[in-house]
Order: sequence, then structure tokens, then C-alpha cells
Amino acid sequence: MKESPIRPDVCAHLLKVCEYCQHNLLDSRGITCLFDVDSGTLPATQCEAIGDVVKGLMHQICESKTEAAGGRITVALHHRDDAWMLAVRDQGIRTCERTQPFCQDRHLQNLALPLHGTYHTRAMPDGVLTAVAFLVEPQADGDHLADWDISSATDENIIKLEADPISLPTSRQLS
Repeated sequence: MKESPIRPDVCAHLLKVCEYCQHNLLDSRGITCLFDVDSGTLPATQCEAIGDVVKGLMHQICESKTEAAGGRITVALHHRDDAWMLAVRDQGIRTCERTQPFCQDRHLQNLALPLHGTYHTRAMPDGVLTAVAFLVEPQADGDHLADWDISSATDENIIKLEADPISLPTSRQLS
């Protein structure tokens, strides 16, 4: 099946997903979403897969936090040429021990399959970092990402800190 020629703006698409999650999942738990996403167009299937991964991660994070006590989630999507990296980092919400099953969640990995990339989760000192690296329209002739590892990842090299991510308004801020 050939990909549709429609190439949505990934920043606009992901902003809608994050605004939906902020108002329907995060507000009631006191969680703030920070948004740091490059603009650009991607095939519709990749935009949808990115949105599905972000929604799935937000649901998973919220399932681990039942009371409103704060924390934040940073959603970052950056690219260099045709190589893209999605990173979702929660801080002050959950911890991840290597033995906990949500650190390598099969459901979330399956949501990322249409991206034909690499999916990794890493425990951080105050939360969890999940990242998906992928290429735009990988070809069947072996065009792929080499093994990619976030074992030495820090916020500085996964999420651009020189740019100021925007904080999505909460329902309280809108009223």
C-alpha cells in the first residue's frame, strides 16, 4: 500500500495531541506538559504513530500517578535531515527500576512500529526517558538506523535545552 502524498506538519499534529492530554489526563494530576518540537512535515502514518506513542506514554505515566501532586512531562521531537528523534521525559512522577515491566512496554513498542525506528526507555534520577529514533520514509533496501543506545543519555543531548520549551496551559490557566 502506497503512502498518501499528504504530509501533515508534525509540530501542529503533536501540539493537538499534547493539548488533549494536558486537559484530559494531566491537569487532574497536577502534571505540566512542556512542548519542544521542531516543525516539519512527515508522512501521515508517521505523524499518527508519533501521536499514538505520545498518547500511550501519557496514559501510562498517569496510571502510575493517582493523586495530584505535580511533576512534568517534556515532549521533544527534533531532527537532522531525515533522521528524527522523539523523546518523552517524565520528571517527579515515577521511577523506573530495570526490573519493572513498564520500562520495556510491548504495547508502546508496537505503537512505534510504523516508524521503523529504534525504541528505548531509560531510568533517570528523577523519572523515565523514552525515546524513538527513526528515519523519514525508510526504504526496504536496508535503509535503517544503526543500533542506537540511550544508555548514556542526558537531558542535554536528548532534549534541546538551548531552546525554551513551551509549557502548555492548564485548564486553570485558561479560565
